[in-house]
Amino acid sequence: MEKIKITLPYYTEINDFLASIPWPGRTTNPNFYCLRLKHLDHDLQVYRPPFKRSFYFFALLFNSGKIEVNYGDQTIHDPDSYLVFHSPDLVYSFAHNNALEGYIIYFKPECFSFFKPDFHQQFPLFDVLHTNLFKFDHATFKHLAPHFEAVFTTYERSAKAQHIEAKTKLLGLLYYLQDFLLEKKKDIRPATTQQILLRKFIQLINNHYIDMRTVQDLSYRKLSLAIY
Repeated sequence: MEKIKITLPYYTEINDFLASIPWPGRTTNPNFYCLRLKHLDHDLQVYRPPFKRSFYFFALLFNSGKIEVNYGDQTIHDPDSYLVFHSPDLVYSFAHNNALEGYIIYFKPECFSFFKPDFHQQFPLFDVLHTNLFKFDHATFKHLAPHFEAVFTTYERSAKAQHIEAKTKLLGLLYYLQDFLLEKKKDIRPATTQQILLRKFIQLINNHYIDMRTVQDLSYRKLSLAIY
């Protein structure tokens, strides 16, 4: 019997992903988009089977209805509020109704080409090995929402092609969330040297799986990462 090969949808452009969900928003900046989720009056059920994206995603969400989120081998049902951080190339799936509200930010690595430190090393909330998700109560959502509002307000009023000020505020938001969650959840630690090397190696495979076909090719490139 011939085996059926199942290929996960893979989105390299933010607008292509947005077109796959029943939401009218699109971005004029291919590297950066801020999406507000608001309670909709009409009945809307959104389900996305497992898929992958080539860009970063994180969100602060509040839900007064039914929701299911699947990431890695974890599934959560009906959280009141939560933060989620998702690196490129991770498998993700979700289902929610029209009650979901909050803030969603998509961005590509090119968005912070001016930012010198290694992004994953600077912000361990984004992990190439797994999705980070943090559940909490609605009071915490209300505490964090103004920090997201500051980014969104700047994004909406800034030049559509660049969003330089909004990107700067976004960096500030990420530093704030990292400190906030480190205080709330003690097991978030800066990555070790070994973890950083492993993450770089996984990124290497994702980026070069077409042109690097042998174990020797990957081993040579991994040695280069260890040296530099």
